[in-house]
This record gives sequence, structure tokens and C-alpha cells, in this order.
Amino acid sequence: MSQPLLRAEKLVKHFNKVQAVAGISFPADRQRWGEFHVRLSRMPRGDASVMLQVGDHPFLLSARGGWA
Repeated sequence: MSQPLLRAEKLVKHFNKVQAVAGISFPADRQRWGEFHVRLSRMPRGDASVMLQVGDHPFLLSARGGWA
């Protein structure tokens, strides 16, 4: 799991948000080679797109609740 450079503890308490984290998992069934997952700091709207920007490359993530 990753750790943010700046913790959101003050924001979490004030705005009722969770700390966003990201990680990569490798399932034991080996049907997938690796899976990037993100816990979002807030729940996206039902019609919102969740985008990840790495350098100049945008990636559309599938979201389920507070996870993408």
C-alpha cells in the first residue's frame, strides 16, 4: 500500500472523509497479473467518471462505491 506525502487527518475529521490510499494486488488465482486499486477520499456521484492521471496519460478507472 502507498502512503501519502501529506496526511489528510485534519480534512478527514472536518469533512468526514477517509484517507485516500492506492495499491497493487496480485490475486492467487493468477487469472489477472496485477490489479491497481484506489480508496477514494470521497464517494463519487453516480454519473461521475474516476480518472487517474500518470504524467500525461489519463486512465479511466471503474468505480464501485468508495473504491476504484
